[in-house]
Amino acid sequence: MKHLYSLIIVLLISFATQTLAQGPNLLWVKDIENGRDVQQTSDGGYLLLGADWLMKTDSQGNTLWSKGTYGGDCRCLNKTADGGYIITGGRLNNIFLMKITQNGDTLWTRDLYIGAESYGHFIQETFDGGYIMTATVDIDWYRINYIVKTTDIGDTLWTQSFTGLDRNSSSVQQTHDGCYIVTGTMGDYENGFAFLSKIDNEGSLIWTNTFGPHRFASGRGVRQTLDGGYAIIGARYIDDPIPVDFIDIWFIKTDQNGDSLWTKTYSWLYSNSPNNFQQTSDGGYIITIAGEGPIGLMKTDEGGNEIWRIEGDYTKQVIQTNDNGYVGLSDWHYRRYGGETPLPVDSLLIDSNNMDVHLSWSPVTQAESGAPITPDAYLVYYSGVPFGDFYFHGFTQDTTYVHPGVVFFSDHMFYQVSAYVGGIQRLQSLVVEQPHLTQKELRKLLDAQ
Repeated sequence: MKHLYSLIIVLLISFATQTLAQGPNLLWVKDIENGRDVQQTSDGGYLLLGADWLMKTDSQGNTLWSKGTYGGDCRCLNKTADGGYIITGGRLNNIFLMKITQNGDTLWTRDLYIGAESYGHFIQETFDGGYIMTATVDIDWYRINYIVKTTDIGDTLWTQSFTGLDRNSSSVQQTHDGCYIVTGTMGDYENGFAFLSKIDNEGSLIWTNTFGPHRFASGRGVRQTLDGGYAIIGARYIDDPIPVDFIDIWFIKTDQNGDSLWTKTYSWLYSNSPNNFQQTSDGGYIITIAGEGPIGLMKTDEGGNEIWRIEGDYTKQVIQTNDNGYVGLSDWHYRRYGGETPLPVDSLLIDSNNMDVHLSWSPVTQAESGAPITPDAYLVYYSGVPFGDFYFHGFTQDTTYVHPGVVFFSDHMFYQVSAYVGGIQRLQSLVVEQPHLTQKELRKLLDAQ
């Protein structure tokens, strides 16, 4: 993540920025093995879950620590209200639950048996401190899908079978009123439906709505939206206006009663289906795409209108970061995309004290979009002339800076200060050993990371 904007005495310098309509820049890629899930941590880094491992990284994806998961075949990782995390998966044909601290230390584990070969696939903490999850039981060639409610220590309170739940997606979520919303698939291949069901806090059905029929229709994931309604992501054959033998992404927006407000389909030339999605801070949606065609990420506005897509980067899980960038996870990689552009530094003041120059400025608290941000650092540049190369002098996490001894060797000096968001460790690695970089050279280095 890198964005630099600048204000200098007697001269304002600005840079052209890339528009989101072209998709955010890929900032870095890291290799992993059997990646399953990712969450951003309170320090701006990431906690990654693999099939049998946990890994904590800094904001640039550099590993800080890694741990095993006690033989569990893990599928999902989610944050809990105490600052820790809950994990689910399978172990020894049982549903596996594991509660950990923010440092990855195990608080407890549970093995839940609901029949034959059982796996947990998605889990979320509920308002009462317990957990709601989706699970499957495989019996020979037959699969039963369940929603399971547990206590705060993982003991089962109730289970409810649901035909058509998608085991690889977030097909259940607690709603604002303490109930649960569920999506899945009904019907057959030629006359399929996506369904949306609301159940109460004991698992009893309140209502169900269906959407279709369409060939190969499916409901893959559901989210309650900022307006209190629901968004369903799924797939269906495109059959109008001209029948095409490809499966397209299918997006349905409903009101709080589950009645359709609008639907959208998105074509990617080949058969594709969504892996995961979430509503973003601007009210729109970020969607991961998988399938036969140019797989990747897609961003829409709040009305489901496509803004940009990134093709060719297989992604099965995506999160929005605290600076409004994205991290996408696949089996073998995780990638960091884009982020917010800070507003320019404002009210830069200069004063001299004996041989030193003292700089001060107002803190940058917002991005261009209006989103709140906290810069990781401010970069200070200097030049003996107002036009030409400005050289990097140093950085600070405060809003003051001292250039020592400058009055001794120069009658005049020009300064530029830039807000930087992207992690102190990364900045240190780029500039501390190269203190004479020009602004252009430093920007080139940052853009290359």
